[in-house]
Amino acid sequence: MRLFIAIELPDDVTAHLRTLQKQLKTANAKQTFPSAFHLTLKFLGEVSPQVADAVKASLSRLELKRFTAKLGGVGTFDRLSKPAVTWIALEPNDKLHELQTAVDDALTDEFPREQRFEPHVTLSRVKQITNADAFRAVVRDLPVKPLTFDVNAIHLVQSTLARSGPTYRTFHTVSFK
Repeated sequence: MRLFIAIELPDDVTAHLRTLQKQLKTANAKQTFPSAFHLTLKFLGEVSPQVADAVKASLSRLELKRFTAKLGGVGTFDRLSKPAVTWIALEPNDKLHELQTAVDDALTDEFPREQRFEPHVTLSRVKQITNADAFRAVVRDLPVKPLTFDVNAIHLVQSTLARSGPTYRTFHTVSFK
């Protein structure tokens, strides 16, 4: 099974992100758009059911505290000087980094540590683009609302890949205190 650990986003945030996706669809690029939004804390990849059980046990031992997060800036991750992914940052970075480090620490026996963690939610993946500068201008001008939401759980999510895109199923949830 293909697994990752994530923060799921509430309905009001998801609705706003869908509105932003609609605006990106008018840009001069061929893109794919995720149907579900989340902040990935750690990608685990393909694991056996036994390893999945060990991950569940390790995550369940975490003592995590609730905090509030907020939508931040918008940007792109580039590949060969062209946008490859459009994203929305999440703040506060310090709390999100602490959470990601706690997850990493809990799983050091099973998985290597993350080398670089950039708290973000993917809005689209850019497949082809005719004018990178014009596309970046559309991204830069997206009217992102600084919506806040409670982070009160992490989720072990199973991802199933298909031609139509990945589907996600929550496999295990750890609620914060």
